[in-house]
Amino acid sequence: MKAAAEGGAQALVLMGSAGLASLLSGFYVLAYNTLTLAVQLPCRFDEQRHLALPAVTRFVVEAELWWFVVPVVAVGLGVWLVRERKRTVVLALACLTWLFSFAWVLFAHLAWLLPLYPLCGPVKP
Repeated sequence: MKAAAEGGAQALVLMGSAGLASLLSGFYVLAYNTLTLAVQLPCRFDEQRHLALPAVTRFVVEAELWWFVVPVVAVGLGVWLVRERKRTVVLALACLTWLFSFAWVLFAHLAWLLPLYPLCGPVKP
């Protein structure tokens, strides 16, 4: 009985750390978007200035707040799975949460590199 309780506690700690990492990556991308938008488009002070960006970068700017749903859903689902004694699924969910956290930060960085490079050069006759 004690081993099962320790396994559940370990799974909760693992799920909590994955949720915290996901939350921190969401805050990082939110701050990165805000600061980079202020640096790259400093002359436009309206709320629609992100419309001048490429579509992928615009997606990152518009979806920055939706990322905060991921830790809430992941931790809630993880707690429910621990109560159902499905430890393997909790470990898989924690690993996926970590993976998505890193992927979201990497995707945001790559999306913000897009406006810095011209996608096609000048047309030569």
